[in-house]
Amino acid sequence: MLSKIKKLKSDFDKLLRLDRESFALQQIQKIFPSPFFIPVTSWSISPSAVLMIMNDIMINDRKHIIEFGSGMSTIYIAQLLKIYKPESIIYSVESDMGWISQMERDLQRYDLADQVVFVHAPLTAPAAEIRFKDQTLWYDAASIDAILGDATFDLVLVDGPFGGSSPFARYSAVPYIKSRLAPTYSVYLDDVHRATEQEIVVEWKNILNCKVHQSPNARHSRLHNTDGFNITPIFL
Repeated sequence: MLSKIKKLKSDFDKLLRLDRESFALQQIQKIFPSPFFIPVTSWSISPSAVLMIMNDIMINDRKHIIEFGSGMSTIYIAQLLKIYKPESIIYSVESDMGWISQMERDLQRYDLADQVVFVHAPLTAPAAEIRFKDQTLWYDAASIDAILGDATFDLVLVDGPFGGSSPFARYSAVPYIKSRLAPTYSVYLDDVHRATEQEIVVEWKNILNCKVHQSPNARHSRLHNTDGFNITPIFL
């Protein structure tokens, strides 16, 4: 009987997650005219995470955005900026030139090329001060520095490098970007269902001395230093 109850609960939770993601996808798609198609795969950031980020941009007036790892989120955020904050751009850090070329073609298709600056930063051994435990790879910091100049950021999205590239592959983002954070900010980490990302969140919270928001059953965490207005999406 207990095993049946657990299975029923698991099945119910899966249905809730499916409903949440379906609703979020419908919401974020509304900023594009029809017809259009943006691929969503098992590697993509969840639509609910993108919706929360878009809420954050609008409600908290985020204007200076950097992401580590590009994809579906890049296109949706770029479209949002084009409509509501055309003076703003996204810096998108990527290690794979082939993927950058693909993303550039997609952005051109939707007339969004002016909203994104790609930063090609090959994976290399991170400096000791931004490395964690047995981490062996992160984006080349010198390549990023050369493009960013003195830029600061009020929204950071970390969805790369690929988690399998190195233990704790995404850890270095916060120790690297900490000195460039605006007075108020949000930092998002995707794939926090994985044990390594959960450990990264704990370390980042200590580094930034900030708050952590983790939505129930969500695949992402948000670290922020002010409460501000509620940006959590409503799921009907």
